[in-house]
Amino acid sequence: EVESRFRGSGYQLSELEPVYRHGQPGDLLRHRSGGFIQPTTPRFHRTVIEDVLVALTHQYFSSCPRVHEFGCGTGWNLVILAQQFPNQTWWGSDWTPVSGRILDGVVAHHALPIVSGRVVQMCLPDPAYPLSREDGVLTVTALEQVGSNWRPFLDFVLARHPAMCVHLEPVYERYVPNRLVDYLAMRYHDHRGYLKGYLPALEDLERQGRATILQVTRTVGYRYHEGHTVVVWRPT
Repeated sequence: EVESRFRGSGYQLSELEPVYRHGQPGDLLRHRSGGFIQPTTPRFHRTVIEDVLVALTHQYFSSCPRVHEFGCGTGWNLVILAQQFPNQTWWGSDWTPVSGRILDGVVAHHALPIVSGRVVQMCLPDPAYPLSREDGVLTVTALEQVGSNWRPFLDFVLARHPAMCVHLEPVYERYVPNRLVDYLAMRYHDHRGYLKGYLPALEDLERQGRATILQVTRTVGYRYHEGHTVVVWRPT
């Protein structure tokens, strides 16, 4: 559907912006304090996440010549970051070849430093994927879809030893169970089968001296859960 709209619009980049079931104009948003926010502008949540991505790139990816977004979807995040940081190369990969075709269209019609990567199953990463030690790794609500089957991806990253890893994902372990809104988010998270166990695994690696966790920060979320908790780490 997105691919068809993109082509039909003459490859207008605005057609790549994701449309979520939650986070529509007028929807309440969750705040990490346990309260809710009523946005007065239709793109408030999306703008916050884009600003967070730009700030994280400034802070953590500045020395990475290439950044690889795994689970890039429509390529929207890559477009935002490539526009802001044209001196780096932005690679996009996903489980579906549709994402690659969309990125091919972006590259063909826009002067952006984006590379269409190969099809990558996050539950079974390609060991030949060109990820080097000086590169960065990015995921944005992509690991959420693997549930508890994140180990192959983590092992792949550890084996390739990139310079920096930044995730914006739902992190079950950062909810506060005795806070009602967090408890309800945990129930929703369980029901949807989202990411679980990844942050504790990173904490175990840090205790073993195999990883350094640089940041874990809750941001804003949708009415039912928080999908963009920031986790930044690097292999050591």
